[in-house]
Amino acid sequence: MKKLAVLIFTLAISAFVVEAKNITIVDEANTVNFELLDVEIEGNLMIVTGGLGGAGFYDISDPLNPEILSSFELKECAWGRSYNWDIDGNLAIGTARECGMAIYDIAVPKSPVKKIHFNPDENAFSRPDARSDISLEDVEIENNYAAFAAHTDGLVLYNIFDSSNPKFLSQIKTTNAFSLALENKTAYVADGDGGIRIIDLTNPTSPRLLGSHSTSGSARDIRYRDGRVFVAVGAAGVDVFNVEDPNNPVFLDNYATLGFASRVTIHESGNLISVSAWDYLEVLQWNDRTLESAGFKDTGGRVMAVGTPGGNFIYSAEWERLRIMEYGEINGPDLDIMPRSLNFPRLSTGQSDTLPVLLTNNGNQALIISLIQSSHQDFTTFPDINRLEPNESVELNIVYSANATNAGGRLNIYSTDPDEGITSVKLQGNRQYSVDVNVPAPDFELPFVINGSGTLKLSELKGQIVVLAFFGSW
Repeated sequence: MKKLAVLIFTLAISAFVVEAKNITIVDEANTVNFELLDVEIEGNLMIVTGGLGGAGFYDISDPLNPEILSSFELKECAWGRSYNWDIDGNLAIGTARECGMAIYDIAVPKSPVKKIHFNPDENAFSRPDARSDISLEDVEIENNYAAFAAHTDGLVLYNIFDSSNPKFLSQIKTTNAFSLALENKTAYVADGDGGIRIIDLTNPTSPRLLGSHSTSGSARDIRYRDGRVFVAVGAAGVDVFNVEDPNNPVFLDNYATLGFASRVTIHESGNLISVSAWDYLEVLQWNDRTLESAGFKDTGGRVMAVGTPGGNFIYSAEWERLRIMEYGEINGPDLDIMPRSLNFPRLSTGQSDTLPVLLTNNGNQALIISLIQSSHQDFTTFPDINRLEPNESVELNIVYSANATNAGGRLNIYSTDPDEGITSVKLQGNRQYSVDVNVPAPDFELPFVINGSGTLKLSELKGQIVVLAFFGSW
């Protein structure tokens, strides 16, 4: 069974090599917040949001050197969290999920002035059924009104002509609205398991559903360009639809990204789409018939969102850092590693196991590797790799020999890659306090919160495939 697992893994990373190309790490920008969640760009102004520290405003007139102009936390929200923003002239509106929305005057971006903050916990929403659990995820501004994607509350509209006193206009229910795009009084909504929905906002006091279509996966983000919408659909990748007839959207194609597609953005050219795909940054090309891979980078970070300031530059918000990338053919050497993290199955002392990583030179010059070094003695490698020719891929095997209760470290690869002279792979063996491969799961019993009553014991599901997702808050 273990040999089969390694074989499947090897086949997976071998297929991956076709995708890896054309993205270079240029630099890392300074940030003023953490847990980066989104990138919003309008002209030379960029807003980067964070789960910790709120929002940061940047001048990107020089895209290679984003300049921090100001930052602020949404004090009404835990940890000052800020999720999504839109900019319209001198007005910027941000969402904070259950903490509502904030409106700022940004005529002087170095000194934004708060106009108002609406907090649903204070029943500030002018709705007959106002309640405290409404969650505002995304916002778009058009013609003196703001439209909000509000998950199971659907699409919510406000009149913001007086930005200090927004007025509730209307609401139209959807399945689970994550994101929206506005174009010519039409809202294109990424509606989770509900797919896409197209809503007529000609009369914003009475929005009207025009058309809808299922998507290949859960619709999480959506962007419009020239009669097409590009939709991030989670584990299924990216869908594209023809929406020239909003009453009858037509599915055109899907591209299955390697990672979980959560955000999409369209380049100035109109035919390149950058995708944040969890561990990866992917660039797709639309050729009027199909979506194809045009670029790929395993960045070593958690890619939450992407933004395109112009030209071939891409901003990659990677939870802990904001990276500046460049798309295009790579003239020098360029080392990509897949994967950037290995967690070995639990072993008894004296046992060993081997897992591969794939080293690929995506550049047009030979890559010289001067040293491959493990920071922990329980991890060794073979074979010796000193040189990779352009477009060459070689499998490097990492051997874990269990001699300690907990073995954690990094494999550092020193090379002539100009943007990553030292590239690392995180290694973990016999991790303490965790459930690993080959270890029986401990039985537990928990009460149903929704979709059932009583309790559920894990042992009752023996023989079935079980997926457990754990989340924590603090």
